[in-house]
Amino acid sequence: MPSPPQKQRQISWADLLNSTTHLEKGADYDPLNSWLGEGLLLSKGTKWHQRRKALTPAFHFSILDQFMRVFNEQANILVDKLRKTEGARIDIFPLVTRATLDIICEAVMGVQINSQNEGESFYLQAVDKMNKLAMVRFIKPWLRIDSVYRWSSYYAEEVEALRQLHGFTDSVIRSRKAQLQEQGLTDAVAAAAQKGHRLAFLDLLLLSSVDGRPLSPADVREEVDTFMFEGHDTTSSGVVWALYNLGRHPEIQQRAYEEVAEVLGEEDRPVTRDDLAQLKYLQMVIKESLRLMPPVPMIQRKLAESVVIDGHLIPSSFQVTIYIHAIHLDPRHWPDPERFDPDRFLPEAIQGRHPYSYVPFSAGPRNCIGQRFAQMEEQVVVATVLKHFKITAYDKYEDLRLTSNVILRLEGPLWLSFTPRQ
Repeated sequence: MPSPPQKQRQISWADLLNSTTHLEKGADYDPLNSWLGEGLLLSKGTKWHQRRKALTPAFHFSILDQFMRVFNEQANILVDKLRKTEGARIDIFPLVTRATLDIICEAVMGVQINSQNEGESFYLQAVDKMNKLAMVRFIKPWLRIDSVYRWSSYYAEEVEALRQLHGFTDSVIRSRKAQLQEQGLTDAVAAAAQKGHRLAFLDLLLLSSVDGRPLSPADVREEVDTFMFEGHDTTSSGVVWALYNLGRHPEIQQRAYEEVAEVLGEEDRPVTRDDLAQLKYLQMVIKESLRLMPPVPMIQRKLAESVVIDGHLIPSSFQVTIYIHAIHLDPRHWPDPERFDPDRFLPEAIQGRHPYSYVPFSAGPRNCIGQRFAQMEEQVVVATVLKHFKITAYDKYEDLRLTSNVILRLEGPLWLSFTPRQ
């Protein structure tokens, strides 16, 4: 006699994010496989668990403190570039994107590509190409079939972009590994840490091991490429939208500027970790900006077992898309959701709010491992720009035509002007 059917478990979208069962990413991420391989973003099962455990210490606050110098140096170069615009309307996305690319290249790989001073880099162009090709395969389902895609003109573009991306990463890895081996790998890195020298994420990867075995060159490249991808466009989007929202709300900008001026003072000095802790209103501004314009507007999970969501049976292996942008605009959690109001993040306002009503870095076991890095970077860059300039935005929020080219961007330029303060 057959056993009676089991009752399916009822879960919510928050349960799905917090689940330790439904951890595999959905098929919409597949176009990134050729670039990122099985790095932390795309890996699954045992490999993901082992990598996550091995890499988590690399994002401890004591490690992240070492990147403050990089954040400050590149933020100051951005200020110099903005000063040369002389208050004219400019498209802010390209300038900020080059700054965040310089930051992530030095932080992850320990190399300076100087894209802010030298203009468009081949690496930036290749990254942009791969993002666009991933979006093409997303909106044209027939191109997800590899045998069809390989006959398209897009495939040749991808091959060339990957040649540049992987070639650059491989050359940096080989060079850095050779340098460390000449000095004695472990001793060199340990000595650098003791002297307070900054370690690139690549150095930490070269020292990492899983089950007592060091990561292979392919493993290292997967993780370097993954963090280059995740830590570049996402942070540039976060910085740009924060500057835009400050520019369209002069009263909020003035309040944030007064806090920055009080904490940083008049002297020309770098922003410190202690400063970041005191810039509480600026933190709220950035959080509210990430709520209204989350850099990653949606994520996807593949169900490991059948579940019931909102009364609907969703079979095992189905893909479930979670729209972060929609969650952040849900009036049940955010009254008048399209109004920009940093005070939503006052301690008393947070009390009682659903913990997963705000998930710009995802949530649960597969949340963004680099979110502290991103938050610190965005604070330093925005604070430095705000200290030196009055920001004016020209595009009305209701007129924006947002598009998700993997990352939440704008169709066309975003016009801002930066008027030097006294």
